Amino acid sequence: MRGLNVKSFFLSRRGRLATKTLLVLLVFALFLTIGLTISNLNTYLQTEKEKRGQRIAVTAATEQFSFTYQNITLVSGNYELNFIPESEAVKFYNTFKQQITVYAPKKVRFFTVNGQKTAVIYLDFSEEKKYRPYWEVLGKYPERAGEILAGSDLAREYKLKVGDLIDFGAFKGKVVGILKPTGKNEDGFFFASLKESSAPPDYFLLQAILKPGDDTVKSKAYELFPDLNIDFITGPEEQRFNLLLRYQVFGSVLAVVLLIMGFLLVKSFLENDLLGRSQEIGIFAALGFKTKVIVKIILMEDLLAVLLGVLAAWPLGLMVTKVILQKLAIPYRILLSGINIAFLSSFLIAVGVNYYKLGQILRLPITELLRGNAGD
Repeated sequence: MRGLNVKSFFLSRRGRLATKTLLVLLVFALFLTIGLTISNLNTYLQTEKEKRGQRIAVTAATEQFSFTYQNITLVSGNYELNFIPESEAVKFYNTFKQQITVYAPKKVRFFTVNGQKTAVIYLDFSEEKKYRPYWEVLGKYPERAGEILAGSDLAREYKLKVGDLIDFGAFKGKVVGILKPTGKNEDGFFFASLKESSAPPDYFLLQAILKPGDDTVKSKAYELFPDLNIDFITGPEEQRFNLLLRYQVFGSVLAVVLLIMGFLLVKSFLENDLLGRSQEIGIFAALGFKTKVIVKIILMEDLLAVLLGVLAAWPLGLMVTKVILQKLAIPYRILLSGINIAFLSSFLIAVGVNYYKLGQILRLPITELLRGNAGD
């Protein structure tokens, strides 16, 4: 040997360990983030799928009118609001009650308050709270006759407080709750119970949530109720849910691809590193180290690099995952997933695969190893 520099020898070993550790850190942090994001997304979607269903809105069919001159439509529109007869509403509910999980029918009546025409929506508060879980109320929901809930815009316009009395003429009500701002049209209405004696006999709107995945209503409703307009709603929440489902599919495919690529990347890096260390292996052999000891030194170093990289990657992956889930408005529930275990296992297998390659190198003559010729 041409004057072995012991210091540079050990410094090079330390540098290789740091390089391998950094590689594992970056790769595993990426995989950990993807795995935890997908696992939390899957859990969230499964929970949402179990509790959410298709929303529908049912109104009475309105008569269209138009005036056409020389094939040009000059005037077109709808007549005033039509109502759903109570008998028809009851028939609709009884027909599909096995598929309906939330049923929130509504009646409406217009009153004059302080010289302005104001709408009071009569509804079933117990069902409405399920249909609109985002509602928050200052005070409480109406529970007895004569109690009303005021939308935030009306409460501000009329300077209403909980406990105030309002005279609607045919209906006098006490404000027991004020709806916190929703940014929706419900901020501009008063709400009372369907059981109020002032409620009209017929409905203007039936809203419902169906059982998840049940298409019975959709396939039969148009045929059974031709005089009703039945809209199966896809609002912002449903659109977001469908978008997350696409993320789920894309993420799962990406995870499988990255699992294979990660295994090949780590295996290739460790194998190339092993081939580049043939001179070091020759030195160990020349110093009289037994084959088992050399194998132990090399593989322990690789295992140490993997474990150090994984330990360092864990907090980084958790932090990045938390940021991603916050952006997607998904709760952070799972800290370890099967995908992450598969990633870690693939790294350990990549280290183990090198045992066979190391055995091939150790069968070479020491002179070849000292020259750095470890073969292909």
